[in-house]
Amino acid sequence: MVKMALSMIEIIREVRKEINYDDLDMRIGIHTGTIIGGIVGTEIVRYDIYGPDVIIANAMESEGEKGNINVSETTRNLLERNFPGIYKFEPHKVVELDKIETKMPSYLLYANEEEDSIVEG
Repeated sequence: MVKMALSMIEIIREVRKEINYDDLDMRIGIHTGTIIGGIVGTEIVRYDIYGPDVIIANAMESEGEKGNINVSETTRNLLERNFPGIYKFEPHKVVELDKIETKMPSYLLYANEEEDSIVEG
């Protein structure tokens, strides 16, 4: 998931340069957790996901910065434990999650300079 997010950010940068349109950008938010999924509707059937972790993931995206990947503390801890030294994390902000009555720190994620090859792999 992180490799895909890093690739998406890089592709947007390339396309922005190629089409000479500085306003083209994206922000990505990532959180790791548990969800509930299900089919909703009878006339128009849709699959949707629910739960507190969905709210957190949405907040990571909406509270992020354009051209960057914003991750929750849970995701940062998971990545540091399973991929030590691959990613760098910069404290970003404390995200207010009113719907679930909590706050949590978020971090901007970057690939380490010497590990840039992970985007291509």
